Amino acid sequence: MRDVLAEVFAVMKGNKMRIALTGFSIAWGIFIFIVLISSGRGLINGMNYNFRAHNIGVVTLTPCETSQPFEGRNRGRAVRLYEEDAIALDYLMGDTVTRSIPVVSYAVQARCGKEYSNTVVDGYAPGYAVAPNTRIVEGRDINELDMYKLRKVCVIPKRLKKVFFKNDSTSVVGKDLLLGGINFQVVGVYEPVLSMNTTRAIIAPLATVKRIWCPDGHLSRLYLQTSHLTTAELNRRFNEHVLSHLAARKAFAPTDKHAVKINNIYDLPVLISNTMAGINIFVMMVGLATLISGTVGVSNIMLIAVKERTREIGIRRSLGAKAHQIVTLVLTESVIICLLFGYVGLFVGVWLMELVAKMISMAGGNDVFSNPTISPLYVMVVSSIMVVAGLFAGYVPAKQAVRIKPVEAMTVRS
Repeated sequence: MRDVLAEVFAVMKGNKMRIALTGFSIAWGIFIFIVLISSGRGLINGMNYNFRAHNIGVVTLTPCETSQPFEGRNRGRAVRLYEEDAIALDYLMGDTVTRSIPVVSYAVQARCGKEYSNTVVDGYAPGYAVAPNTRIVEGRDINELDMYKLRKVCVIPKRLKKVFFKNDSTSVVGKDLLLGGINFQVVGVYEPVLSMNTTRAIIAPLATVKRIWCPDGHLSRLYLQTSHLTTAELNRRFNEHVLSHLAARKAFAPTDKHAVKINNIYDLPVLISNTMAGINIFVMMVGLATLISGTVGVSNIMLIAVKERTREIGIRRSLGAKAHQIVTLVLTESVIICLLFGYVGLFVGVWLMELVAKMISMAGGNDVFSNPTISPLYVMVVSSIMVVAGLFAGYVPAKQAVRIKPVEAMTVRS
């Protein structure tokens, strides 16, 4: 085998241009394959990040209007939800509902000095953050004392902080903000967990918002934090149970899904899983197609190489070289070319994707494209593919080489 390898490298050294052209096609195929696989992995990681950031266990109830007549009542009646309904659902659902989170929203104009913005004030009780999926980045959140004393305090989004206090490098905690002409004190700054969430809502104590803007106390929406809903069937039954209970309390048809819209994203995991599978299949098909085209290119060039070496092969056969020795020689050259240039394509592809990942991370886009790494398993798979590609690319030229009769080969002019 050592003699075969020495001979192969000697032949390759004497045909540098042909070897370079042959290797480029396989290197390009491996490079594209790695880039596609890494890109698909980066997209999937970004989707996984967003999927984890969503709180799948939160169900949103939004009161609307009835779309069906019921017990002599016309359609189009407005449905109102109150805190008592939240307490009733919390009690009725037992362990399934771990927390009910009522919210009252009111559209206001927020103003600070000469800067203003049309936005919404969301009134929440303490412990609300799981519903809008937010986190405090400066100051504090609203608390029970704020609720009890009806304090005019608020937590503003990071986006509005840049609008109202863009020239202030110090903390904004303790600053004043006019909400609908009423003075509120900023006690904290929040940001959404998902960067794609562009909310500009200002958070204030629920009791304060109800007292100032919604004295009748009807809710804009109601969040239910749930547990033990592990299947689509359990979530479907939960939705039906909630709707049936509210229908009995609010006197609308139990089948009227427009009266109270229930947003339960239990089907998101299935959607994410199917999307990931589709991305994987797509990049694998395109990558393999590119790799096959590179393999065909190697095979074509190897055919040309065998034709150029017809006289040499004829001399070998006349001196007693057996058919399997000629096949081994051609296949070894093909496999070495595929492995050598394939790893060049592999390393360049990995280096490029690492560079792209670093640039995206610096730009803050990790929730879209994250960590496009190649696992050791993929490296082993790619290595196996390169060996198989080399064998496949060299098989037809090798078989053609052994079919050449020594007498005919000797008469061919080089």
